[in-house]
This record gives sequence, C-alpha cells and structure tokens, in this order.
Amino acid sequence: SLDAIPAANRAGPAVGDGTKIARIDPSAGVLFTSSALDFETTSSYEMIVTVTNFASPYLSSSRRVMLQIRNTNDVPPRFPRPSYTATINENTVSTTASPLITIRAVDGDAVDADVPTRLVYTIESVSEQYAGFVDINNGTGAVLVVKPFDREIVGSIVFVVTARDAVATSTALFVSTTLTVFVNDENEFAPVLLGMGSNESVTISEAHPASIPFFTVSAIDKDVSAFPIRYRLKRVLGNGGDGGVDGLIAL
Repeated sequence: SLDAIPAANRAGPAVGDGTKIARIDPSAGVLFTSSALDFETTSSYEMIVTVTNFASPYLSSSRRVMLQIRNTNDVPPRFPRPSYTATINENTVSTTASPLITIRAVDGDAVDADVPTRLVYTIESVSEQYAGFVDINNGTGAVLVVKPFDREIVGSIVFVVTARDAVATSTALFVSTTLTVFVNDENEFAPVLLGMGSNESVTISEAHPASIPFFTVSAIDKDVSAFPIRYRLKRVLGNGGDGGVDGLIAL
C-alpha cells in the first residue's frame, strides 16, 4: 500500500488526498505518478510504502520514501501591467541616472539551482524609422532615449519590450508588452512673418481715420503646437515734416 503526504508545500496546503500524487502496483511494487506535479506548489512528498504478506497471521513492514520534485522552467515571465507609457520632451535624451522608464517583469518559476532567476530584456520599435532611438538595460529593464525625437515629425512612437528567461534558447520562455513614448513639443522656432521683408513701407493720408486699420502683420509659428502669437509695437520713431518734431513715441 502507499500513503503520500506533501512534505514541502510552497503555496499552502496541497488540495485533496496526497495519495492522488502517486500509486503503486500492488503485485510488482512499482511506483507511478498519478497526477501532474507542480514544483511551485509542492516541492517534495513523503510516502509510506507498506508491504504485507498474505498468510496467517498477516505481517507487514513499512518504509519511508521521499519524492523530491525537480524544478523546470515551465512558467513564462509576466509584466504587472498590459502596457506602459512614458513622455519625453523633443530634442532630449535620457541618462542611466535618469532613465525614461523602468519596465520589469516577474518570473513565475520558483527560484532554485535548476532555474535561474535572471530575465533578459530587449526593446524594438514597431516602426523601422525609429530603430536605435531607444535602448534598454538587458538586466534592469531601464529604458533610455539615446537619439532625440523631433515633435514636428512624430508625436508618439510604439516600442515592444520583451522579457526572456536567461536559459538555453530552446527552453527559454518570454513575454512582451508595449511601451508608447509621447513626445512633448518645445518652443524652438521664432514666429515667421508672412510676406514681409526686414523693412516695410506704408503710405497713408494724414487724414486717415484712427478706427480703420492701415496695415496688417501676419505670422505663423512653425512649432507643431502652434503656440499663440501676440503682436505689439516695440517702438515708433517719428520723422518730423514741416514744423514737426523728431522724437520717440512710446506705446
């Protein structure tokens, strides 16, 4: 006969009768597993094997058998969130001391000598145009912007971050998530005056009514955010005519 009980639970008490884990051939004494084993739940079982002779009187002997479960790399890593976002100003790069964002995954496998704890991180752009603009520390998951973005060209870029087990390629498990980087606009362009040279000349009658415009200045902001434009007269120099007086008129 066979009695089996969990000897080392990793995630609380085992569910159900321990004898469901293993069975024994009553005639040959051969032991078999009878259900799936999970190292993350129970790492070992203590089994009592009892041998009885069919005579009169019945006599029996018992021995303890320890079943040790070896850990395997069977649980893929996971990211705590389904996706990530980060924001950076245009014309700016990040540094190791101040990364754009750090994205880390959790390995669902239990930690022991058979399964390493280290995860390896990689990052790639969904658009080939921005390949090489960001980098990731393969050990910490810290993301760096190494080439500045131009907000006048792009407002957001999607990257794929992958965490992979640091084991042989054939058995490595991995998980991927997306990182969307939003680029903030900066006020980097001076307004451009439209249809004007460095100096303009306008002639009006001295009787021109003050309520009617005599000239219009138009300008645009080449920043993608089109920052508001305000107009003001910085100074007005008066050139006196007959009987007039030269001077500076402050407005």
